[in-house]
Amino acid sequence: MAFVNKKLSISEKKKISDMKIKNPYGNYRDIMEGITPSYITIDNSSNMWLAHCYTHKETLECIEEFIFMYNGQPIPVQAKKRINGKNVIWEISRIDISVNMIVEDHKLINSLVEAFKVYNTTGWPEENNEAVSVICDLGKEDEV
Repeated sequence: MAFVNKKLSISEKKKISDMKIKNPYGNYRDIMEGITPSYITIDNSSNMWLAHCYTHKETLECIEEFIFMYNGQPIPVQAKKRINGKNVIWEISRIDISVNMIVEDHKLINSLVEAFKVYNTTGWPEENNEAVSVICDLGKEDEV
């Protein structure tokens, strides 16, 4: 498993747009028409990817909405980002999937954590090689 941050070409953006993946917690277009990311964090060997969809600017915390594509299933994920020095802390506060699937499929959680570690702060390709520590909190801290 090797995630990388990638800027999408016009044809790649269209391909994702044509999938009509809805983010039920995003902006109006995400909800009605589907997401249209410009960047994704992708593992090309397994075709898993993480796409940022929306930032809730009306809240005091930095709550961000993502879609995690796993086994062909788009999974809405909500996470809070905190930056503490050189640490980026992603606290995953919601994953829209059955509890049974999370318990049975450790690969899903492990893959999501790996994707967030590579996503870093923005998901831009320039961040692929930055030496920033990322912590994904799923109730316990998992340090890089």
